[in-house]
Amino acid sequence: MEYSTVQAYAQQLKTLLTAHDQTVTQINLLEGKIQQLDHYLFTANINGSHGYSKHLLTQKSTTLGIRKMYNQYREKKWNQVQELSTLIMKSANSTPTSPESTSEGSPRRTQQDIDTTVQSLTEDFCVFSRDC
Repeated sequence: MEYSTVQAYAQQLKTLLTAHDQTVTQINLLEGKIQQLDHYLFTANINGSHGYSKHLLTQKSTTLGIRKMYNQYREKKWNQVQELSTLIMKSANSTPTSPESTSEGSPRRTQQDIDTTVQSLTEDFCVFSRDC
């Protein structure tokens, strides 16, 4: 796998993970808002404020819908992360065919060569990922 391909994959992965993380943050904020609305609803029902209760129920319903949309978006991004990571692993496992590797007289790659290559690819990947 070429260095530019690794960089492109790493950049795509970083973008997807950032979008996923931001979505999770929004979902957590919406969860807090839903809990707050539940508390207000309870208080409004105890005080007999039926008009205010309906207003709060409308807000809660809207917030639940938005949370559902964010959950679907989060799942979509996570599936894209999984697909990209599978593609990266398949690309990393395939060895490029070059004239040197196909000629009969050349030695096969040693385990140390493979380990060195994997280590450098991992370091490059970490440069473009979230927390390495």
